[in-house]
Amino acid sequence: MELPKGWMLSTVGAMFKLVGGGTPSTSNAEYWGEGTPWFSSADIDDFGVITPRRYVTPVGVVNSTTQVVPKGSVLVVTRVGLGKVAILKDAMCFSQDNQALVPLYPNFIDMHYLFVFLKQAMQTVKYKGQGTTISGITKKQLEDVAILVPPLPEQRRIVEKIDALFSELDKGVETLRTVKAQLKVYRQAVLKEAFEGRLTGTHMQKERKLIDLCFFITKGTTPKNSEMSAVIADIPFVKVYNLTFDGRLDFTVEPTYVSSDVHRGFLARSIVKPGDVLMNIVGPPMGKVSIVPNSFPEWNINQAIVRFRCNKELHNRYLAYFLLYNDTVRAVSRKAKATAGQFNLTLEICRSIEIPYCFVDDQKHITAAIDSRLSICDHIDRLVDDSIAKAAALRQSILKQAFAGRLVPQDPSDEPADVTLARMKKEQATVIQKASRGRKRRG
Repeated sequence: MELPKGWMLSTVGAMFKLVGGGTPSTSNAEYWGEGTPWFSSADIDDFGVITPRRYVTPVGVVNSTTQVVPKGSVLVVTRVGLGKVAILKDAMCFSQDNQALVPLYPNFIDMHYLFVFLKQAMQTVKYKGQGTTISGITKKQLEDVAILVPPLPEQRRIVEKIDALFSELDKGVETLRTVKAQLKVYRQAVLKEAFEGRLTGTHMQKERKLIDLCFFITKGTTPKNSEMSAVIADIPFVKVYNLTFDGRLDFTVEPTYVSSDVHRGFLARSIVKPGDVLMNIVGPPMGKVSIVPNSFPEWNINQAIVRFRCNKELHNRYLAYFLLYNDTVRAVSRKAKATAGQFNLTLEICRSIEIPYCFVDDQKHITAAIDSRLSICDHIDRLVDDSIAKAAALRQSILKQAFAGRLVPQDPSDEPADVTLARMKKEQATVIQKASRGRKRRG
C-alpha cells in the first residue's frame, strides 16, 4: 500500500492506551447517584451521540471495574452495538461493552480525525469473511486495527472539509425527507377525498362491516423455527416486515419459506392466495397493508397478520386503500388491546371494521382515480429515495477520497507524521529521564 506523502501507517494499540469499562453492582444504592456520568452501548446512537442515563458515585467507581476516562477520549463499542464510535464530551465512565482510546502521544492524532476514521474502519471490522456480521471483537483485535496517520495539520484540514461537505449533504437529505413527509400528507389527503366520495363524485351508501363483505377474515399461525427456512422451498411465509405502507408485498426482506407438508398441515388455516388483502394486527406501527401478488399460487402468514378475502361486493384494492387510510388506522388502534406499549387487534375488531360502501364498479372507479393521483406521488417518492441513497454513496466516496489523501491539498511545509512521532517520543523520554533523576535526588 503506497501512502500519501508525509503519512504513516500505525495501529490503535501503538497510538493509544485502551481502557475498558465495567458496571457497578446495581443492587448497591451507594454506587449510583451523584457523580460521574455512566453509559452503556445502548446509550450511544449511530451518530456517536452519548446520552448517559445514570451516574456512578466515587464509591461505585472504586468498587467496580468501571473507570473514569477524560474528556476528548474516543470510545469504541466492542460488543453489543459493535461498530459504534463516540467522542467523550466530558469525563465519563462506561460499561464493559466499550473500550476508550486514550492517546499515548497527545496532539499527534486529532481526536475528531480519529473519530471519523474509526467510524469507517469499524464498519469493515464488523463484517467478517463474505459479509457475515460478527457480534464482538477482543481488546487485542481492536489494538490491531490499522490507522492511517497524516500530518496533524492535514488531519485537521481533512476533518474540516468532511464536516463542510457532510453539512451540505445533511441539508439536502433533510430537504428530501421533508418532501417524503409532504408526500405522505398528500397521500392521506387523496384517500380522505376518495372515501368521502369527493374524489370522483361518487354517492357513498351506508357504511358496511367487513364481515359482510369478505369470505374469510382470519389470522395466521407461526410454525416452529425448525419448520421455516431462508432457503427457497415450496411455500413463501409472510411476516409483518414483508408488509408495507403502500399496499405492496415486499418479499425481498428476509424471505422465509415452509414445506408443502407444513403448509397443508399445521398451517392449513393460514393459507392465503393472490388477491387476498393482508394487514398487521400487532404493532406499533399499525397500518401495514399488502395485497398478495400472483408470483406464487399460495402463500402463508404468521399470527401477527390478518387475511381479508373479498366477496363479489368488495374490490380488494378499494379495501387495501381503506385500510391504509389514517382515519381507519386510528379507529382500529383505539380499539386495540395495549400491553407494555404493544397493540394487538382481535379478529372481532377486524371483522367489525366499517367501510364506506358503494357498488363495485364505483369502487373500481375510485381505485383508478387514487392510482392515478398516487402514481405521480410514488414516482416522486422513488426519485427521493434514489437521491437519499446517492447521498449515502457520496458520503462513502468522500471518506474514501479523504483517507487516500485526495480530499484536501497537501502542504509541503507540514512536518511528516513519522518525524513528528519520533520527536514526541524523544521529548517524552527526556521528560521521563528528568523526572527519574529528580526522584533519585529527593531519595
